[in-house]
Amino acid sequence: MLSRVTQKPAILIVDDEPSVLTAITMALEEHGWELAAVGNAQRALYLLKRYSFDLVLADKNLPDMDGTELIRRLRERDSACRVIMMTGYATVESALETSELGIDAYVKKPFGDIAELPALVRKALGAKRLGEQRHQREGLPSASDAQAEEAQARVWVLGNTSLSVTVQDDCRELGVDAGVTHELSEVAEDVDLLILCAASASYDVASQARARLPHASLVIVSDELGVESLQQLVALGSTAVTTASPSTPEFRERLEKLIQRAMHRRKAPSDELERFVGR
Repeated sequence: MLSRVTQKPAILIVDDEPSVLTAITMALEEHGWELAAVGNAQRALYLLKRYSFDLVLADKNLPDMDGTELIRRLRERDSACRVIMMTGYATVESALETSELGIDAYVKKPFGDIAELPALVRKALGAKRLGEQRHQREGLPSASDAQAEEAQARVWVLGNTSLSVTVQDDCRELGVDAGVTHELSEVAEDVDLLILCAASASYDVASQARARLPHASLVIVSDELGVESLQQLVALGSTAVTTASPSTPEFRERLEKLIQRAMHRRKAPSDELERFVGR
């Protein structure tokens, strides 16, 4: 069982197949991480209440609870824990559903090469460590929480189409002054929320934005993403998803929540990446 006396990253593995638990444990144990392996969601929830884990590696299809629900309950108590989801199949619907919960990566079962798993785990743990280091380096803002809540969110919309203007209008409806540009280089480095529209809403642009603005929340507005594209985007970090059209109440409600979350991260910085899929 986990002692948490050391500073080693702690990983919880959840799968109902004993052979899978054994294979994953053997693949990860030589890397010096603290490991706990359980065969059902209820046992996982018990451990999550007692211990602080850095990463959860969970099967989506568990006998007593869907893996998505397990992660949803995890998020109620821990927003920083990284997550890798294992699944035997992938659909747009399942990708959209789980993407809201901040999934770092998907691993398809049966494993093609389980030797690749440690690299995914290392990447997810590295992202968590970067966020913690930034928090320690920058510290909390000197202003009070109330003042921070009242501060204006720094929002930019990337794209040069009518959709970009529509999203900008949505921001204004929420009392946020958002800038619009079609050049990533023109976006201020202290941006809280960057919204990618139309041709800018692609994995390539998202990757460039992530590299240049690692601490900004990133939102992608697109209705043309398939399963593969969604999985690539999810691999960049956590995801927020909606299918609402811009200028609709549902779209503005989701956008308002994203702005609030971006402001919260300004007070308690993290390295999470947001994507917002809409039409």
